[in-house]
Amino acid sequence: MNAFYKLACALVAWSALSMSDGALAAQPLSSLPMTAFQMSQEHPERFSFVRPGVDLSQYRGVMLAPLSFIAASGADWQLQRASADHPLEQHFRLVMSEALQAQGLSLAAEPASDILCLKLALAHPADPALVAASLDLNRLTDGVAHYLSQVQIVGEVADSHSGLLLAGVAQLGQTPHSGGKRSDMTALLDDWSLASASRLAQALGRDQA
Repeated sequence: MNAFYKLACALVAWSALSMSDGALAAQPLSSLPMTAFQMSQEHPERFSFVRPGVDLSQYRGVMLAPLSFIAASGADWQLQRASADHPLEQHFRLVMSEALQAQGLSLAAEPASDILCLKLALAHPADPALVAASLDLNRLTDGVAHYLSQVQIVGEVADSHSGLLLAGVAQLGQTPHSGGKRSDMTALLDDWSLASASRLAQALGRDQA
């Protein structure tokens, strides 16, 4: 994949995750300059962005949104929100909470103007069981499957009060849309949680290192 195609995949993934709460409609990613999006030199399958002019140090805590799945079922694509008793949701909430607290970050249960909302979605086979809600992604853009099939995991932080998307990371690569071991997914969540907590601590000025 060339750099432009990788960026397109990342943009579609961020847009899909934002559709669930209207953040995309409020501040479309397409309005950001290209300089807001960066490809990692160490990990070329990983793209990140930070909204220009945003100072994350004004936030004092983090609220965790339920884990979401980017799921394919034939030609249909859905963004599925895990129910509270989904094993991967429980695992994510546990490891992410521990990682944030280890960095000295507070956890919040309710939105507020000084609270960030952290959202995460990973590629996962379509499964109506243990899913709280589903959102049709086919209306996102023409040929959406061409891009979402490349997405492994995507995370975003937004203002929990306004829904404004502030920053995000998307990782592309081999995806378990049609299957995958739960152990592989939990390992991915573990790595992502530790890395995300560290980046958030630095952004909020709470780096423990």
